[in-house]
Amino acid sequence: MGPLVGVSGTQYLSPTQVGILLLLSFAAAAHTPVATRNLKLRVSDGRLEGVLTFHLPAAGAQVYALAPDPAVALVPRATAGLRIEPLQPKIRQATARRGPDGSIDATYLLDAGPSAPALTIHVEAEPPLPIDLDGPFTLESGPGAARKGGLSLRPRPGMPCKITWAGSPDTRR
Repeated sequence: MGPLVGVSGTQYLSPTQVGILLLLSFAAAAHTPVATRNLKLRVSDGRLEGVLTFHLPAAGAQVYALAPDPAVALVPRATAGLRIEPLQPKIRQATARRGPDGSIDATYLLDAGPSAPALTIHVEAEPPLPIDLDGPFTLESGPGAARKGGLSLRPRPGMPCKITWAGSPDTRR
């Protein structure tokens, strides 16, 4: 069925054509390339350490692929909005690899220094950053839940996670 034609020669879409266009637009939106990231933290020898992974789909990776070291070029995007108070995490090592589809997968080893008895973890920028925290921690407030062996946190803008470390000399009873 072709387009409908109005009195003045204006063409209108038929209901079937409108439905097909809506389906195609929803499908295109569902496949929009979105960066993803994940952070795993643990306390080792009294120090908070972690591994941050960042995946950038091919559509967004083209600019970074031209950098001499894509892992270093992606640091601002991978760590966007992440704060662990009162600590100041530092990147100890950064690596990246290109996927067969042109995407970039970057991995960062973080060292936040000696763990404090209480921490507040903020994530104030997109993409979301799920955090797995291994060890004797307690969630005091914020989005997250206890899991076997630690905590699963989902901080987001305006909703930080406040945690206490049961292994800290200040919190032992």
